[in-house]
Amino acid sequence: MKEQDETWVICPICKTKLKKENISAHLRHVHDKKIEDVDESLIKVIPKKGQQKPRVSKAVIAGVFVVLVVVVVALFFLFSGFSDNSDTNGSHSSGSSWLESYTPVHSLGTGNDGFWIDHPIDGSITHPQWVIDSLQKGCVVFVVHRMYCTWCAPQADRVIALAEKYEHDNLVFYDLDIDQGGATEMKGYDSLIYDPDGAPHYIALTGIITLIEKDGSKQVAWHAWEGDMEESEIEDWMKDAMYYHHINSGG
Repeated sequence: MKEQDETWVICPICKTKLKKENISAHLRHVHDKKIEDVDESLIKVIPKKGQQKPRVSKAVIAGVFVVLVVVVVALFFLFSGFSDNSDTNGSHSSGSSWLESYTPVHSLGTGNDGFWIDHPIDGSITHPQWVIDSLQKGCVVFVVHRMYCTWCAPQADRVIALAEKYEHDNLVFYDLDIDQGGATEMKGYDSLIYDPDGAPHYIALTGIITLIEKDGSKQVAWHAWEGDMEESEIEDWMKDAMYYHHINSGG
């Protein structure tokens, strides 16, 4: 019988190559052990010549690769579709495309329905520096309230929700809960200059500040309220402010 047709093994003790039928005698005479004393799983069979381990074909590998590519591309388009929230004339859009065709509800004025340059009671107003700085990025919206103020919570919640809706547009929002202390509390007290009714001040106080052209120059214009407002009314003022800031800041 040719060697390639015989089964060869490795002695687990001395690593000698032996025919399988000789392993028992080898263990007994060389190592003084019976075959029963040796764990047979340690007796390694030497593969016969020409015997190869099974391989994964190139066709299978290529097929798996194609499936992975298809899945990745499908996921890309799926999530790209979720990020496209385009809408028209004031509906929320992460790209602010609605601003190009939007028609504002309110304009510059001195009454309750217009954006103001001066304070309706105190006249000329000096805007806080943090407001001026924020106008470099977008119109400014704030709501002054207190964490445990039950009567001002509904208005604060409405303003906060709308600010989140337009967080990707040209709007800078300040949630001024004066119970938070620190810089937030200081900004809250700064904002009281926008109370259109003057002292004593009541909260929630909501303010919207933007840029409007007057007499050929860009000026800071604003509007503010004490107490509750309808959500649709707040949203109209917000969208107007974003629109005016957009067209007057090179947006």
